[in-house]
Amino acid sequence: MFSVKELTFGSSVQVEGQLVRSSHPAQPIELKPSLITVIGQCPLDEYPFAPRKTHPPDYTRGFPHLRPKTRNFGALLRLRSAAVMAVHEFFQRNNFVFVNTPVITSNDCEGAGDVFTVYPLAEKKLAKTTDKGTDLYFDKDAYLTVSSQLHLEAVASGIMNVYTLGPCFRAENSKSRYHLAEFYMLEVEMAFTSTLEQLLTVVEDMLKWITKKVIETRYSDFQFLNDNNRKYTAYVVQTFLQHDFVRVNYNEALNILEKYTDVPEVKWGQDLSKIHEQRIVKHCGNIPVFLTHFPSSLKPFYMKTSGAIQTVFSHG
Repeated sequence: MFSVKELTFGSSVQVEGQLVRSSHPAQPIELKPSLITVIGQCPLDEYPFAPRKTHPPDYTRGFPHLRPKTRNFGALLRLRSAAVMAVHEFFQRNNFVFVNTPVITSNDCEGAGDVFTVYPLAEKKLAKTTDKGTDLYFDKDAYLTVSSQLHLEAVASGIMNVYTLGPCFRAENSKSRYHLAEFYMLEVEMAFTSTLEQLLTVVEDMLKWITKKVIETRYSDFQFLNDNNRKYTAYVVQTFLQHDFVRVNYNEALNILEKYTDVPEVKWGQDLSKIHEQRIVKHCGNIPVFLTHFPSSLKPFYMKTSGAIQTVFSHG
């Protein structure tokens, strides 16, 4: 233990006292301490975060062992935890089975080839050398998974409705803000669905359920981040929760885009870019949009075809 005189910003403390009404307009209550015990000191000359200052993410990212102490990052971690729990609660309540799928796999799923290859660091010691050369550790090429789709499809044939939430890895050589080398992905497989609308309804119900649960369980963290984002987050979320998601098929999307001159022209059969998708969402009142019935030439071979010519029941 340390003396209160040694108390500095960033120290670990134990405080006993009385909660009283605060005179500060930004907080309803405050703690009036009667006993303060300094459990762990924090040298100010070594601590990278200043009191009463919000540091940008690029700065805090350089201190991964300390950034959970910042209010921004702590709020994000608590919100993420609440979101993960809400995902499981939603699917368990709807009779889905959670499946742990492999992180190391021999398939690259979508066949793009943008995978991370896995091999032992001590490969020379672990591999067996034969007359034909060196055998692979796994007897075949192995990769970090890019998707659990193939594993879930196999399980769904026996259990029907399944889902997983786990790490995925993509090796695209992209440094944009839209690419992550490692991320967690929610993947779901439902057997015996007869219409696309069934899938869209599950997706919409899931997103709204998770959002409501996160706000309900971690409201103070949500409000803090909203206040730091010019109060825009709460507006987006309320709009999101209070309206039905919009259904727009590919042909309707092209008709919408024809009305605007600030986006590149799209002809039938061409794919839509992010700027096109953003324009469509804005056109629909900034409400989430399901884009469906794309030309089959733009989608994988396994997509189910619709009644319309050359289109598939794809959604985005």
